[in-house]
Amino acid sequence: MKKLKTSLRLFLAASIMLSVASCGSEDSASKEASKKEVNTVDQEIIDKNQNLMTTFGDKLFSIPSPIQTAMLIKEKGGNYDNTILNKPANLSSYGTTYQKALNLGIYGADLGYTSIYDQQQDALDYINAVNELSRDLGISGAFDQELLERFSENTNNEDSLVKIITQAYRKGDQFLKENDQKDISVLILTGGWIEALYFATDVATKTKNQDIYQRIAEQKNTLKSLLSILKEYKSGDSFDNLIAGMEKLKLAFDKVQSSYEYIEPVTDESKRLTTFKNKSSAQLDDATLAEITSQVQEIRNEIVK
Repeated sequence: MKKLKTSLRLFLAASIMLSVASCGSEDSASKEASKKEVNTVDQEIIDKNQNLMTTFGDKLFSIPSPIQTAMLIKEKGGNYDNTILNKPANLSSYGTTYQKALNLGIYGADLGYTSIYDQQQDALDYINAVNELSRDLGISGAFDQELLERFSENTNNEDSLVKIITQAYRKGDQFLKENDQKDISVLILTGGWIEALYFATDVATKTKNQDIYQRIAEQKNTLKSLLSILKEYKSGDSFDNLIAGMEKLKLAFDKVQSSYEYIEPVTDESKRLTTFKNKSSAQLDDATLAEITSQVQEIRNEIVK
């Protein structure tokens, strides 16, 4: 059983690196430092609520990973519910690169959800779905064996788990961008974001938990950034329906009252670590949540059908 759990977590790390995009390319010194760090076990605690920073071209924005959202839902008392996940049996329905990329993001988020709740049999099904889609898309080269070994050494340390996954995002994103697959990268990112938001809206509607309301409200700025890069990197007419759906979702999010204060990033040269922080607040009422929930369901249904 312990061996099975470790195997599941290894595959989780590998699949998550394909489910969202993160920081841009690194210089040679940063790559060397990252390589050395792969062989060490993490001890430091990180903030699971701190968003990831990602770049597309000259645009920088933050986004919560699907696994962060799953952690928040579990922490706030959300019960495991596999009926809200995209069934692995739907995999055979996805024939185009566009469909496969979006649903790789969806399945990556589903795998994170099942693993956070330690649902091993369900997780095995999503491992198979993620692996098949990544092979079909030709991006299995983003997997990093050293990183997976490091992941297995930290399976009992949730804080290290999040940190390692954050680094996995960077590796997956770098692979896609260096191989001129930014359109695939943004579709995977969008699929994972939609699925995580789908989880959050479902649980918020059922529990009325204000921390989850806040997480949803914070996605107002993320949505603007996603729309921007979807439009910039669209590679076919298939993107049009997705963009139209996201535009409708933005109209609902426009009703969220929010404020944002930029704070200069802090860099620790000794650790080669830059910390991005900001002060933001947002208010989401029940009526607006209902609109957002309805539109997220509509977008997701179109993706997973």
